[in-house]
Order: sequence, then structure tokens, then C-alpha cells
Amino acid sequence: MKKVICYVLHNSPEIDAYMNKFQSERPESDMQQEFPRWFESKIGNLYTANDPRCTPDLFALACGPLSTATSINSCVVNGVNFVVHSRDVKRTTQNSGICSPGEKPGEMYYGQLEDILEFSYTQFKVVLFRVKWFNLDKRVDGNTSLARFGEQVDQINRPRRGIKKPTWMNDYASPKTKASLSDLIFIVVNNPIATFLQKF
Repeated sequence: MKKVICYVLHNSPEIDAYMNKFQSERPESDMQQEFPRWFESKIGNLYTANDPRCTPDLFALACGPLSTATSINSCVVNGVNFVVHSRDVKRTTQNSGICSPGEKPGEMYYGQLEDILEFSYTQFKVVLFRVKWFNLDKRVDGNTSLARFGEQVDQINRPRRGIKKPTWMNDYASPKTKASLSDLIFIVVNNPIATFLQKF
């Protein structure tokens, strides 16, 4: 649960000023391990002093989510319906392809939505996606498909076990992504035999 809390805090722009202050006060400290407690203490002090800077959302983030998450198989985020792959397999439509920005500008990650986890805070809910990330590779071979996303065309290999989206959240949160950071994509698996047959 600690890593989920860190992941949500890291992706909450409203606390950027607190993260910067923590890094300037404690440059040698481990952000993952120490920032959540430090942030909870700072916001707790503001709350106790009835400081108007302590908004309900900041207080909720500082307190963290309830101890259990709810696993759901579909949700609507920013007007887009996302469905887990196990449910998507039984349908003619596809809503389980995920596209999420990387940490570098222009870097994109693509994957298949495996699970949707909903975490309840006192003021709001946060939805995280558990994703099977595809191995991005710029070579063209029989196992490569094309995904069109706007003007950009990236080649995607079929999923392999152990491929994780690189992020500062190593083991637990790396196969997860915050739902509001994701877009829906359509994934086409390249079938060389079908391509060969279409030529005739």
C-alpha cells in the first residue's frame, strides 16, 4: 500500500510545491520512503492550525486511502470507457488497449488493461490500472504490430512476461498507471498468415 500512496502522491500536481520543499530541505532523503510521512505531518500541522492552505483534497491525500482497494472490471475516465482484457475478450469491441506517457517527453508506453483498482480517499476516489506492458521495439518482424495514435506510428511486439514500464516506482507500481494519465488505443496483432492470405 505504501507504494500505491507514493505513486498517487507523485502523480498529484497539487502537491508539487511540497515535493520541491521536501527535496530542498532533505536532498539526501529517499522520496519514496520519507516523503509520505513528511507530507502527512506538514498537512496535519496545517489542519490543526486551521490554516486555509490545508484544502480538503490535500488533507485526503495526506491521510491516504482506505486500507483496501476495490477491483472492478470497467470504468469511465475523462469520458472514455475502459474495460479489463478478460472481459474484453468476450466482446466484439475493444476497450482494453492502454497508452500512457513515459517520464521523458514524447515517450509513450502501450499495454493491455489487466485489472482496475479503485482506492477510496475521504474526498475522492483514485483509479489505478494494472497493465501488461508491451515490449516496444523498433525492429520489424513477424511478431510486430503497428499501433496508430494520432500522427504517431509505433511498432509493438506481442506481450512477454516480465516486461514492465520503467518508472521510479520499481516493483509494485510499475505495472500500474493512474487512469487519468491513460488513453484508450486499439491494438492489432499482426498475423503473417492472414496477411499472406489477403494478398490472394
